[in-house]
Order: sequence, then C-alpha cells, then structure tokens
Amino acid sequence: MIRNSSKSPRRLSPTSRATHCDVELLKTTRDREELKCMLEKYERHLAEIQGNVKVLTSERDKTFLLYEQAKEEIARLRREMMKSCKSPKSTTAHAILRRVETERNEITSKKGNGYRK
Repeated sequence: MIRNSSKSPRRLSPTSRATHCDVELLKTTRDREELKCMLEKYERHLAEIQGNVKVLTSERDKTFLLYEQAKEEIARLRREMMKSCKSPKSTTAHAILRRVETERNEITSKKGNGYRK
C-alpha cells in the first residue's frame, strides 16, 4: 500500500527551526518580564497593606490607653465624690461626675456606631 505523502509530518528546515526557537524565546522572555512586573506590583501593594495595619494597630492601642485612662479618672472622681458627699462642694462634684459620665457614654455610643475621625 502506498502512503499519501501529504499526510506525513512536515519537517522544518534548520533556518526555520532557529527562527521558530527565537520567536518562542522572545515570547517566553516577554511573559517572564510581565510576571516579574506583576510580582513587584503585588509586593508593593502588600508592603502598603502591612504599613496600614501597623498604623491602625498603633491607633487602636493609643485609643485603648486613652479609654483606660478615662475609666480610671471616672473611678477616681467617683471615689472623691463619695468621700466628699457631706461637704458643701458635693453639688459641684455631682455635676462634674455627670458631665464626665455623659462624655464617656457619648464616646462609647459613637464608637459602637462605627464613628471614626
């Protein structure tokens, strides 16, 4: 049986093979450069996110410290008020305590509602 020569695989000439390899090499090099660029972009973005996390963590810690200080001040004022309830200045102490507690409650409610500066 005689085979049809048109169905046999074509062989590339050495020059054609070299050109084909060069084209593939250029495509591969271009792909590599694009991937490197994407990776560098991703790394910069990741570094920015990490910086933001550090800033937010620091702000959270400072806010917590201020909150703790405010609680301690309120407790101190309450103790002072209890000690001086019999003094003529007790009305002033009650007013101060009410004001401080009101401020605390306002700040706490704003924080609960997602308030941010």
